[in-house]
Amino acid sequence: MIIRQINDRSAEAIPLMFLSGTKDDLKSMLKEQSQAHYYVAEINGRVAGMGVIELDGDSPQERCLLNVFAFPEYQGHRIEQQIMEVMKEDEYALRAKRMKMSRNSFLDIVFSRHSYRGIYKPDPVPREHLKKIMEAGLAAPSGCNKQTTSLIAVDDVGMLKKIHDVIDPPIATTAPAMICVLTQRIIAYRDRCFATQDYSAAIENMLLMVTAMGYQSCWYEGHITDEDRIGDKIARILGVPDTYELVCVLPVGIAEEEPRKPKKQRFEERSWFNRFGGI
Repeated sequence: MIIRQINDRSAEAIPLMFLSGTKDDLKSMLKEQSQAHYYVAEINGRVAGMGVIELDGDSPQERCLLNVFAFPEYQGHRIEQQIMEVMKEDEYALRAKRMKMSRNSFLDIVFSRHSYRGIYKPDPVPREHLKKIMEAGLAAPSGCNKQTTSLIAVDDVGMLKKIHDVIDPPIATTAPAMICVLTQRIIAYRDRCFATQDYSAAIENMLLMVTAMGYQSCWYEGHITDEDRIGDKIARILGVPDTYELVCVLPVGIAEEEPRKPKKQRFEERSWFNRFGGI
């Protein structure tokens, strides 16, 4: 894969990316725009994805905005993540103190995240990527800031095998990495404990970061905390103290198959304005 900056560019041309798959067609559509730099990822001469970095008009010395996407047929190849790594060396990124994903990019991530239960490619997940995913989880809010959620990333082949040996029926056996979610039942307010809400928020943050980085995952909790207490067995393998409970595992890896989009109820069936069932 080749990632390169395009000299002639125009924000208005971005939607046309979805109508063209060749770099020559793309280049002919783009016009000059000085406040944005455009990058394309090419695989075998075809455009696989695109990234845009621009200065924030409100604070150009403080922040730059990022927008990345990949064509559907290239989902799961970590196209977006690789474009992001290149754009971090762009002059706009080096000049700005902060980088921020554009709103459209965030919404794309939200709506493209799906639970993946298929086969994973054997490609290892770099530790720096696992760290970023866990950092996203720990950035989630927690009741009264008790920070009841802790995380363990597992990428050792031998340790992964030990964990999979105690998970019956098996799940995500081909994933090259796994994040185990731990919780502590700490009273936060009066007699209330918000540990469940805390780790749920952390898990969602991590799932979104997993998607943003071009990986796939699935929230496995019920299978781990059922009556056979698989989570306790995994906790013992990992040397987790008794004051913690292992409540969830998140496999992490590059999908071998296209994630299946589940059928969702219509917006009007589950959300309303001003009253239940209101229009």
